[in-house]
Amino acid sequence: MRSTESTESTESTKYLNVFLNLLMLIGIIGLFLFIPMIYSMIRTKELEGVGSLLYVLSGFISSIGSLAIIVMLKRVVRTILFERNPFVEGNIMRFKRMAYIFFAFPLVSTIYQLTLIATGRRALEATGSLGASLVSVFISNIFIGCVVLVLANVFRFAMEIKKDNDLTV
Repeated sequence: MRSTESTESTESTKYLNVFLNLLMLIGIIGLFLFIPMIYSMIRTKELEGVGSLLYVLSGFISSIGSLAIIVMLKRVVRTILFERNPFVEGNIMRFKRMAYIFFAFPLVSTIYQLTLIATGRRALEATGSLGASLVSVFISNIFIGCVVLVLANVFRFAMEIKKDNDLTV
């Protein structure tokens, strides 16, 4: 019974690894498409002023953060697939870093919104139903960051239990 569960777990982890590879490929392609888009916006004068610059920077920073999370998840998956031991210090640090990135996403968005308001532009995202949507995204990112931090602590606890068990055997 246990080997069947282990085989199913390994299979689902392999599918997760393929999915993360696909996400990473899409993210990298998106970043490469981002550069010509910015060039086009500069050439047509759509990208002028501090607000526009922060808009582009916030998108770029968010994309880099998302790719960093994908890379860290891939490394966690690697410890499951190849090392057969996910309860290692490296994974705990990866989960903590992922949580900090999730906490940073709403911060980047807030800085962008405040800059739009300070420069006198109308912050469309801060009004109406889009404003409510941004608040839910803000709360979701904070919530996900908290869950990932709890997961890091669970992994630390499991790592300590595993060390204790290894010493008693």
